[in-house]
Amino acid sequence: MIVAIFCSKAFQWWENDKLTDQLMLFDRQPGVVVNSIEVSGDKKVKLDILRDPHAVKLADWLENNKLTIGQLILTERHYHSLSSEILFVRAKQLLSQYPELKMVWENEILKISGILDSLQLEKLKQGLAIPVSRKEKI
Repeated sequence: MIVAIFCSKAFQWWENDKLTDQLMLFDRQPGVVVNSIEVSGDKKVKLDILRDPHAVKLADWLENNKLTIGQLILTERHYHSLSSEILFVRAKQLLSQYPELKMVWENEILKISGILDSLQLEKLKQGLAIPVSRKEKI
């Protein structure tokens, strides 16, 4: 009987460890930072993450990776990622509001050309949340 309980607990520990390793792969997604993962019991997960609003959602990632979680306690805080993939998505979405501008992404550098007044330029800079070089006319 003790051996059966030990084997059951060992198997549960192995499954929880495997699930933790699989969940850590979420950290590799652009715009996602996994702060902590706790897996206990029968696939009960406590997850603390930072996620850019343009990054993949946890529910979508779990579904795409065919991961099943019995119970999830999620603490998700938003932040603005500087990942090139996320910056590209954010810039593309923001620049769609400025049809007079053209966007080119070369070697992970965003190049914007066009003419804006100073108020539009400030709104654009705030939306991008990145410094803009004044070497070129924007």
